[in-house]
Amino acid sequence: MSKSMLNKERESGIELVKLFSMFGIVMFHCIMSLECGPFISQGINTLNPTNNPTLFILQLIFYIGHIGNNIFLIASSWFLLNSNHIKSKKVINIILDVFILSIILLSIFVNIGVPVSISHIIRSIFPTIFLNNWFITAYLLLYLLHPLFNIIIEKLSQRQLLAYNIIFFVLYNIVVFINQGLLFASQFIFSIGIYFFTAYLKIYMSKSINSKKNNNLFLFIGIAYLIVFQLLINGLGMHFRFFANRIHYWTTLNNPFVIIIAFTLFNKFRNLKTKNKAINYFSSLSLLVYIIHENFVFKVYIRHILMYNLWIKTGKINIVLFIVAFSSVLFIFSTFIAIVYNKVLQPIIHKFAEICLNIIFKIYTKIENKILKIN
Repeated sequence: MSKSMLNKERESGIELVKLFSMFGIVMFHCIMSLECGPFISQGINTLNPTNNPTLFILQLIFYIGHIGNNIFLIASSWFLLNSNHIKSKKVINIILDVFILSIILLSIFVNIGVPVSISHIIRSIFPTIFLNNWFITAYLLLYLLHPLFNIIIEKLSQRQLLAYNIIFFVLYNIVVFINQGLLFASQFIFSIGIYFFTAYLKIYMSKSINSKKNNNLFLFIGIAYLIVFQLLINGLGMHFRFFANRIHYWTTLNNPFVIIIAFTLFNKFRNLKTKNKAINYFSSLSLLVYIIHENFVFKVYIRHILMYNLWIKTGKINIVLFIVAFSSVLFIFSTFIAIVYNKVLQPIIHKFAEICLNIIFKIYTKIENKILKIN
């Protein structure tokens, strides 16, 4: 497959896997709210080693969130590889959407009496800078740099691109995976790795990644590894403090088998040759759903209390079933708010973004011209 043959058509299969991924991310964030005093006092503790099947399932759901984030990064990379242009309007639109939704939700929560601290108010006013939603910031940086990455990929030979991916994999998916504090590791660094890995697979391994047999095999290997690995960590954690304190230490974005599962799921859904307007529309709301359900004030002050009170009122039903039910309601409610925002406020916000962009371009052009005159 040559670089000029990259397929630009967006199928609904990819949009469908993004929807499933978004729901997985919502579940992952809800499980993170279990890591608070009330739930732990009731014996719901996913941070310690366990032989309880229910708590073990919750530990595994942690991986689903990282698999979902990787699928979004893979999907973004897949499409960005086809373009060497930056749409300034898109960048401004995303920044304004994050800002406006953060301010709206902050205002609502403050008005209903949520005791938001001054520092958290400041964080809510500057959500992108303070990484309130890390994926948004990482995506914006990746988007701004992707034309440069594409130029580099275009200049590299297959052998050179493969060498880069192997080196990155060894450094960040093995060494840093073992010790997360090394080599200035961050979600953005991992995102760059996903971008170049996706590029190699898309350009040079189209036959392999389109193989149903290969995808099924690697999906099985990835899932089997994660289950066995988590069982091993729990077993060792019951006897050694080093592992007892690291139950979620390797449940990370750069876990190599998390990445394998993400790629195989992406490929399986990508090969579903179907187009559906409803799926594509709801998938287009994923970014808004992400921003809304994981609002900083909501997750810090409200979500864990709301979850605990509802769980108690349900008679402490099976916590896995509760997480699935609560996540479903939160996902649907966030989608509803996203639809309202998309239909009512977003057109106005994006119109305002055009005005802002024109002003920014005028200022930038003046500065650029002055700099270019300097000898």
